[in-house]
Amino acid sequence: MARPPKEVCTDNPYLHEFASELRALKSKAGDPPYRVMASKSGVSITSLSQAASGRVLPTWRTTAAFVRAARVSEAKWRAKWESLNREMRAPVAREHDDDGSTLPLNPAQRRIASWPAVWERWTRTELITPSHRAESELDLILAMRSLKEFRSLSLRDIAGIALYSHSAFGAALNGQRTVTPRLLVAFLKGCNVHTFGEHQAWLDLLSRAVPEQREKAEREMRTQHRTFR
Repeated sequence: MARPPKEVCTDNPYLHEFASELRALKSKAGDPPYRVMASKSGVSITSLSQAASGRVLPTWRTTAAFVRAARVSEAKWRAKWESLNREMRAPVAREHDDDGSTLPLNPAQRRIASWPAVWERWTRTELITPSHRAESELDLILAMRSLKEFRSLSLRDIAGIALYSHSAFGAALNGQRTVTPRLLVAFLKGCNVHTFGEHQAWLDLLSRAVPEQREKAEREMRTQHRTFR
């Protein structure tokens, strides 16, 4: 059985605010003891207590235990939890060496450093489309990684919805397996990206990033066109 994602200890004002809101949910539910919440949710008493303390970044499974106890909108809280995760994990734009001097980033690092701006656009427009032109397959892979992080999903989460295994997605995101149109579309669906325009934008990125997949990508685009009509 797969282990749940590890909860990360940290100290952040956004995290403390989130914990306060979790405590309010517990209160709304009638302030049940943690042992009761644990028995109903399958989440440990320790995880529930730590999440409410503001000392750890809780997993969605732990957060959902509070949400379900209070019988409030899971979709709203999932979005709130994803936003907190992005805030806590947003990459920095510069790196420093031991004496504090700034080091220039390579192209891949610059792509990663741009993620927060892309995530802000996705949140604002609710359109999950890649933001840059692809010069190589690495650009496509980084865009897919950015989407995975934006959704705060594990590969197993994505595989649970899509038709590929988590190991297949992992190999693609590590550059050990070519990203095909079918794998990309499955990945998008697993990341809750479903509209015609979004799929077309990602398939177009694939056709430019991996020229040998262009013909297959164009066929998939025609299939998508018939599917969404």
